[in-house]
Amino acid sequence: MITIRCSTLSTWDDCPRRAFARSLSYMVWDAGYQLRTIPNGIGSLVGTGAHKTAEAAIASVTSCRAVNRSAAVEAGIAEMRIEASKSDGIVFDATTDSINTGEKQIQILGNAFCSFAEAPGSVVKKIARCETTRTAEVFPGMRLSGRVDCETVDDNGIDWKFGIDRQHFGQVGGYSLLRKAYQLPTGYWQVVSFPRPKIGKPFAGHHTTTYDIETAETVAYSILQRVYETVKKFRESGDCWDVAANPSSTLCGEKYCPAWGTNFCCLGR
Repeated sequence: MITIRCSTLSTWDDCPRRAFARSLSYMVWDAGYQLRTIPNGIGSLVGTGAHKTAEAAIASVTSCRAVNRSAAVEAGIAEMRIEASKSDGIVFDATTDSINTGEKQIQILGNAFCSFAEAPGSVVKKIARCETTRTAEVFPGMRLSGRVDCETVDDNGIDWKFGIDRQHFGQVGGYSLLRKAYQLPTGYWQVVSFPRPKIGKPFAGHHTTTYDIETAETVAYSILQRVYETVKKFRESGDCWDVAANPSSTLCGEKYCPAWGTNFCCLGR
């Protein structure tokens, strides 16, 4: 039984081979190929810290308590430091050039999220549960797994993103398909994005995208079909060319792809 995460559905089509190498690396190694270890990107670490701050703020608001902003932000910074200490190297970028900059960004993101959570009429006040994991078999031998950020009392879903504002039809559709598998209704799904700020410039604020559930589910299921067919072919052949690759992807590079420059994918060299 193989497991595909909902988050993979939003990146699969950009480059199936990169997504395959990330999600099903054991199959790649078992077929006799090699993969590279990718250091954590600083954007991911800042996002992890900001998520921790959001968790603290949500816990306070849903318990009808005032948010302790300094404690929430400190929890986020501590979480980033912990994850950074586990990393075998960190890739910095133009937006975040150091851990110290990352800590400042978590402070900005954390305070922005706390203001969002405490605002009158905020959707945070309707949250019923957080960090719910569900799994379901979608095809023979393949199951879908997803961990939902938050769900509301009126059966709507919310996902928090701290970074680049991308489209997430596949991920959102996967979450909704899992709710259906558990015989749960879905009203709508929102992705609330807080972009990683540049220090010294005004924070741009958050952006909310509401997804059409029927469209998102259709996208997710179509991707799952492609994943299933790809896995089936690769199992039979063990040939990397049965896994499509996209060397035109902006993430085709040694910083982002464990297959880059290996015998599993020579296209990005």
